[in-house]
Amino acid sequence: MYAAIHRYDLGEGSMDAIIRSVSANFADSAPAKAGAMLYTAIDTGDGTATTIVLFPDQASAERGQLASDEVRTVLNKEFGVTESERIEGPILLHRAFPAVVENVDL
Repeated sequence: MYAAIHRYDLGEGSMDAIIRSVSANFADSAPAKAGAMLYTAIDTGDGTATTIVLFPDQASAERGQLASDEVRTVLNKEFGVTESERIEGPILLHRAFPAVVENVDL
């Protein structure tokens, strides 16, 4: 498995508005298009958000980066969202518990 962690600076608009847009327009389709196994967005405070995406392999993560770039372009135009950090790599240890399969939306 492979993980991609992205940190974003949010320009304009509220966190709630941005997350509603991501949920309605991208959260299901963009990760699925790349073959993601998990997509999570976190409000990390001070006008930032972090996403954690799990993929079965590095090739899927590379496809995910292309999808992420497309989403970020749209969100940049609408909300001024920019990526400030990206961390990627193979997952060395992983445990999943039943609660992780429950979708969470605002």
